[in-house]
Amino acid sequence: MIALVHGAAFAIDEEGAPGRTSSRAAALQIDSVDFVYKADVQELTGVSVPLRIGGNSHANYVQVSVDYDRERLSFRDLKIESNDWVLWPGAPVTVDPEGRILATLLDIRGRARPPPQEPGTHFASLVFDLLPGNIPVDHYRLEAPLAFTPYDPGSLTQDPREETLAGILDVTEDDGVVDVVSGHLQDGGVTVYYADGIEIGGGGITQREQSFALPLYITSLGDIDTINVGVDYDELILTLLRVRPMAPAAEGRGPLESVDISYRSAPAGADFRIDVSAFRTPGTSLLLGAHVADLEFHYAGVGLGGDGAGQGGPANF
Repeated sequence: MIALVHGAAFAIDEEGAPGRTSSRAAALQIDSVDFVYKADVQELTGVSVPLRIGGNSHANYVQVSVDYDRERLSFRDLKIESNDWVLWPGAPVTVDPEGRILATLLDIRGRARPPPQEPGTHFASLVFDLLPGNIPVDHYRLEAPLAFTPYDPGSLTQDPREETLAGILDVTEDDGVVDVVSGHLQDGGVTVYYADGIEIGGGGITQREQSFALPLYITSLGDIDTINVGVDYDELILTLLRVRPMAPAAEGRGPLESVDISYRSAPAGADFRIDVSAFRTPGTSLLLGAHVADLEFHYAGVGLGGDGAGQGGPANF
């Protein structure tokens, strides 16, 4: 039986200022990973998501509780990635019916760790199988989030054995008391790319600045160098000024300031062609949500109210 002795549930810095993580805190992180699935081509659907720990190297006891999307993922295993760590003896990894992974691990060496503000040491991985039967047909990617269940010493309903915490266990004593240290948790997940896609991000303007830029993201699972893009917009209030690539042109030609744009009126909008070869994932032909360009627009609508300096009045876009 393990008894928990706890202090703060969230970390503060040495001066007590909120919002900063103490150097004495333990930091646990679930990575965010990309996974490519090609229907009718790919049989392997396994994806491994790293768990990391940083900060307090004296925190040798880690209790992990992670919720996952049972409609997207099927849990396969928790894999120890470092010889410094072992599963708690007699306590196997379990999964409850609601999709919560529970595991207790022990650091048997106590090596130094990166500061809590930096990516931690990869000490374990959560291994899942993708469930491809639930993939939407009208999109090109899906998100499968992974989230820690945070430790709440004041909760009267949550079971502390099903919460994420880090603490200090004196392995030389027989009392089984864990001194819980303050901690910082960072959730992650799996982004599954399963089709080609183009997406334009959001942006905004003030009543003083009438020009703005929107990011253009491209996903391609094939081997391509250029992509033709068409953008529809209301030409009465918007004008596409330029398309600014986020990568240099071919070697020896220097960076491109813009690309050629063909404007049209039925429907209103513009078409252009952009080189994406420089954005491929190294060693592959893949583009996964690559930010390839910014679309720069001018807003020609009439703002209502305000003083012309962004003070007062409704937003004009």
